[in-house]
Amino acid sequence: FGTPIGTGALRETRVSMRNTRRDLNKVVDGMKGAPLTEDEHKKLHTQVQDLLKEYEKKVDETQKGKTTEIESV
Repeated sequence: FGTPIGTGALRETRVSMRNTRRDLNKVVDGMKGAPLTEDEHKKLHTQVQDLLKEYEKKVDETQKGKTTEIESV
């Protein structure tokens, strides 16, 4: 196989996760100043990014597992 299995669905999943990150960052940006200090604002952005990376890893692991499973059949 030249293309990894499930590429289309995985791309959609990644786009969806990134859109969610963008939306969360907008909410965090709206809280900047009054309810959040600058440090708290940066910390929330970092936490959102870290969560995205964590779930992107899980998507990659799922793809690898499914590819292995299908290739072994």
